[in-house]
Amino acid sequence: MRTAEFISLYAGILVGLGYLIGSFVRSKTSGEETPELATIAAEAIVPMVWAAISFAVIDRVAPGTSAFRNSSAVGFLSSKALTVWESVALWSGLATVIGFMLPVTTRGRRGSGGLAGAAALLMTYSPITLLVSGGLFVAGSSIGRSTRVGVVAAAVAIAVTEWGLSIVDIQPGWGFISGPETSLWAVVMAGSLAAASLRDDPNADSGPQ
Repeated sequence: MRTAEFISLYAGILVGLGYLIGSFVRSKTSGEETPELATIAAEAIVPMVWAAISFAVIDRVAPGTSAFRNSSAVGFLSSKALTVWESVALWSGLATVIGFMLPVTTRGRRGSGGLAGAAALLMTYSPITLLVSGGLFVAGSSIGRSTRVGVVAAAVAIAVTEWGLSIVDIQPGWGFISGPETSLWAVVMAGSLAAASLRDDPNADSGPQ
């Protein structure tokens, strides 16, 4: 139960549960009766909490001396590969954010824009990327006079900044190293945010995003 194969199974379960948790919480907080501040707080807190839980679970069950424990399968040959528990934390947290954006409980309707959850994860794992993308979000929203333009600008900044940090060998997070996997993670996050901002669902509600 503590072999590399089972760790992969546990990781998949944790990521899948993250998506379902995000979907469930979003369905419970997207109604008009829920205060907007509570909706934003839930979207920011839940992904971070689930990422921390995923980190702890994998750290507990990962085999102590194998290469699989020392680094994740993504970027395995890189000197900047993440440990397996860091990897699962990143992807579980992001899966939770995607659950908020595209909740399975409402068949993808009434999803949020994902900004609060993405910002919370970046604040935890890559604060420099958050600062750069946040600045471009404000600039894009002001110049383009549209939140959608700001989100797209921020999404591009997330992908480019994280990749740049991995190239210049800056360690911006709390012990995490920017590298191949964090760059891929940032690209997936950026694509998800951009897609959420560009979607045009006539059935979506006008509640808090």
